[in-house]
Amino acid sequence: MKDSKRHRRNSTKSLAIRGVLFNWLGRGCSFAITFFLTPYLVHTLGDERYGLWSIVMSLTSYYGMADMGLNGAGTKYIAQYHALDDRESMNKVIVTSLIAYTCLAGLVMIVCGAMALAFPYLFEVTAVSTTTIRAIVLLTGGTIVLRLSGQVFTATLTALQRHDLANSAAVSQQLFQALAVVAVVYNGGGLLGMAWATLGAAAIGRAIRIFVARRLLPGVELSLKYFDRPTLNQLFHFSLMTSATRIARRMAERLGTILVGAFVGPAAVTVYDIAERLTNKTGELGQAINPVIDPLASRLDAKGDRSAIVKMVTLSTRLMLSIGLYVFMMLVIIGDQFIALWIGPEHAERTYPVLCVLAAAHLARMAGNPLRSTLRGSGRLSVLMRVSLIEVALTLVPAPLLVWQYGPMGMAITVLLSQVITGFFLLPYATCCTFDCPLRRYFQDAWIPALAVASITLATALSINHYVTPTRMLHVLAEFAVAGIVTAVAAFFICLDGEHRRDVLHAVSARWQSRGKSAASLLEPSVPLKP
Repeated sequence: MKDSKRHRRNSTKSLAIRGVLFNWLGRGCSFAITFFLTPYLVHTLGDERYGLWSIVMSLTSYYGMADMGLNGAGTKYIAQYHALDDRESMNKVIVTSLIAYTCLAGLVMIVCGAMALAFPYLFEVTAVSTTTIRAIVLLTGGTIVLRLSGQVFTATLTALQRHDLANSAAVSQQLFQALAVVAVVYNGGGLLGMAWATLGAAAIGRAIRIFVARRLLPGVELSLKYFDRPTLNQLFHFSLMTSATRIARRMAERLGTILVGAFVGPAAVTVYDIAERLTNKTGELGQAINPVIDPLASRLDAKGDRSAIVKMVTLSTRLMLSIGLYVFMMLVIIGDQFIALWIGPEHAERTYPVLCVLAAAHLARMAGNPLRSTLRGSGRLSVLMRVSLIEVALTLVPAPLLVWQYGPMGMAITVLLSQVITGFFLLPYATCCTFDCPLRRYFQDAWIPALAVASITLATALSINHYVTPTRMLHVLAEFAVAGIVTAVAAFFICLDGEHRRDVLHAVSARWQSRGKSAASLLEPSVPLKP
């Protein structure tokens, strides 16, 4: 019995570590695609057209919130019923979720139609015709509809902890979309062609997820007989608070592009979008930890093991801070050179100050992300909701005035203030109060090791920058890579204790030994569930 428990515990740790590694790999590929695609689009489309595209993408991203938190609810109950070999209940969750998503998709298209009509009156549109911009908004709305209808299959992969397949599907979709967009723009397709390419990529991504999910769960039946009203109520009851929190966070995170476009114009959006895209994509490497924290927090809270939750929070915050400080310092030290070589010198002068402010804001956001995941996974949604509402208020109230006065920099300052207050003060205080952890102890255990790692990173980056002047993009990327390797090694020995280091090495070595399996074996159906 003890051996069985130890095996399950080691298996859980290995799955968690592998999940983080595959999420890192997926986000790294996403960053690489953005790295090569963004300068091409900026130079080919021009500031105004690229700014319009960014505004449309920001507006339609809000449609994705129409899932009402069903993705998280689906992940929870699919995992639960799969563990219990309850095929009928699992079929009810999947089919009921799919029907709910279909209804929500219809609602999204209605809202999208209204937005298409109103768009020319809300934003200055001179680069394309009114008919074209309305068609672009409708097509991007259709993209969101396809993504919504495929969410239940994404939840299935997450529930089964198949982060390898989930990330493979995501990267395949992003790569196809990038290639299609480049081909369309190269052949003069413009923004309308880009919208069609994005829609096609979403359709392919949805098909891949359906195929993989059906192969992993061959017992699933997509039949209307499994639509169940109590299951629908169960799903929406779980997702209600999660959805409200998510809407609040999305408003705080994605409001910048829209406000800059409304008050300053689409051309100024390019300056803000480049800085925001760069900070978000580099910071996504740290967010790979978040999807792993939620189920662990739920499991530990169910056992009433608060001390283990506190240890998980401090460890994950240590790692996130180490990554966040690395990203922040590198962007501040060589961010202007990176932008000059990446987009062009004409953009570096205007974008670099905004980049520095947004990099500091993203550091604060990364510091708070493990705390958000812990509160959400342990079911403290009301606490998380209150913090998110304060975050939205801190963004909404000063933003219009600051953007009107200072343009993109005003929006960056607003984001910095809201994230510093939320990530460095409100979330630590709320989490420590919830789990009876002294606030001083949290800051000591989480921040001191991370700052020790950051000092090594800073010394490395400054030394390289002192002796090597980056004149080519290869030099800049090499500097990022060397500092990143030093940060990873320092974090491995400073932030992790002996047991955690052994767990990481065991998970990596186990994965390496399993590489002899063919790619086809990864898609072999699981053992059918018992009726």
